[in-house]
Amino acid sequence: NLGCGQNGALILAILALGFAWLDRRPVWAGVVLGALVIKPQLAILLPFILAASGRWRTFFATGASAAALCGLAFSVVGADGYAAFFANSTYARESLNRGLVDPALMQSLYAGLRVLKTPMVTAYLAQGLLSITAIASVCYIARKYKPDGPALGALTVAATVVATPFMLDYDLLICALPMGWLILTGA
Repeated sequence: NLGCGQNGALILAILALGFAWLDRRPVWAGVVLGALVIKPQLAILLPFILAASGRWRTFFATGASAAALCGLAFSVVGADGYAAFFANSTYARESLNRGLVDPALMQSLYAGLRVLKTPMVTAYLAQGLLSITAIASVCYIARKYKPDGPALGALTVAATVVATPFMLDYDLLICALPMGWLILTGA
């Protein structure tokens, strides 16, 4: 993360603190988790798992926090800044589709299939199927077993790593959360 100038440690801290506070301070947990708006591909499961586990206060606080941060950003950069952001978002997707981001640096089914020269549409379909399966699985587990905050965080991160198509090698630092949970629970 230091070598690449990336924010993996910050994302890990947001996830760890948000899920640590989930049971005792659900609104504050949502305020913290809303900061994942800075890297939305790593928050892909968050609304699903919070809803499935019945954590509505955290769900709404996360949405409000994310919206507030977007509003704050808008007040700083204005409409032109947002227009540039959306223009760059299109460029980012095209970079991914055209292979300008080396798929060998990404940790996803989509990237693995692209490395194997699988057609882009097939890779997206396979990743989509895997993502839907991961979302459905964690929602089932969250609803049926009602895990506590740290366990739910470990589950969310483990499934996020599988579900997102755009997981670069430096993003894997978030895997410290489920690994730490395993160590702390003695599993």
